[in-house]
Amino acid sequence: MLKPTPSRVVWALLSGFCLILIAAWFSGSTGEICKETKSGHEQCATYNLAPFILIQIREGLHSIEGVVTALATIAIAAFTWTLWKSSEKMWNATDRNVRAAIALQLPVIRVEPDLLAHEETGDSESCYIHAVIVGNATETKAFPKEILYGWTFGDKLPDQPSYQFSDPFPPNIVVSDSRISKKLSGLLVLKKGQWSEISKGNCLWFYCDLLYDDFMGEGRHHAFCWRWTNVGMGVSWRIDATPAYNRKT
Repeated sequence: MLKPTPSRVVWALLSGFCLILIAAWFSGSTGEICKETKSGHEQCATYNLAPFILIQIREGLHSIEGVVTALATIAIAAFTWTLWKSSEKMWNATDRNVRAAIALQLPVIRVEPDLLAHEETGDSESCYIHAVIVGNATETKAFPKEILYGWTFGDKLPDQPSYQFSDPFPPNIVVSDSRISKKLSGLLVLKKGQWSEISKGNCLWFYCDLLYDDFMGEGRHHAFCWRWTNVGMGVSWRIDATPAYNRKT
């Protein structure tokens, strides 16, 4: 047994309608269609039953022409809306895929404090630092622009970083395994006895936010925080993972 499908139903209806027209044609029956003339009189014409049926169908469709047009307009609008939504979803999916592919190629860079130096000027003491930008993990290029940084002397970090200093970078390119060293100009002015504490590996924090352009020219930043401490094999810098001080875009 054939399973009914939309196409089969349509063909069956059309075939049935054609058979009805053929039977009406050979039946010999007639139908009369009357129209009102301009003078107000009716003028009637007699037709074979088959043409009579077709004329009546045409007149019926003509009388509901406005309704058919409205339904067709609604159908077209619905189709257009569906097509737009489908295109929007496809565009969003493509955009996500492109962004994911770009993210895989973004440079991975980090900032490391290197040399911590102490200097005396008259009655005051201060310390400064050399920062090293290191490229790793990918071969794509990064273009450092500026480093914002700050110091904190004490047992704890403030809740949020406060970058007291900023230094620009000359036009350098960072790629995988490259290193760029820069002496930072900002000085941490020390009070009496603080350098002695720092020398023992106590109470000093360095935090920074590196601003750079990726290989597509889009501005990005990566923030880091380090603690000068005496843990393990002597006094050295250890990275600190406090979320507010480790941000990335």
